[in-house]
Amino acid sequence: MQSLFVGKPPRSRIWPTLLMAVLAGCLQAASLAWPWALPETFQRVGLEQGQAWWWGQTLALSVLLLLLQGSDSLRRAAWLGWSFATAWLAGTFG
Repeated sequence: MQSLFVGKPPRSRIWPTLLMAVLAGCLQAASLAWPWALPETFQRVGLEQGQAWWWGQTLALSVLLLLLQGSDSLRRAAWLGWSFATAWLAGTFG
């Protein structure tokens, strides 16, 4: 079985991927319990204030998964996971 990090081309910049991980973490935090009220049109399909958005959670975790699969080292994967989790928790409790 091959390692996750074998044969991956090195990436020169980590900042764009860290930014994507932070944005995905923010989406994860917002989709757990949407904090803002929406017009009645959205409420008819289940997008109400305080409700979880399953598609937002799925999208956020899918972005994190793709970023982790594209990592060329364990250190970079750890930074991406830490950035996602920090943004998620800061968005939830901040």
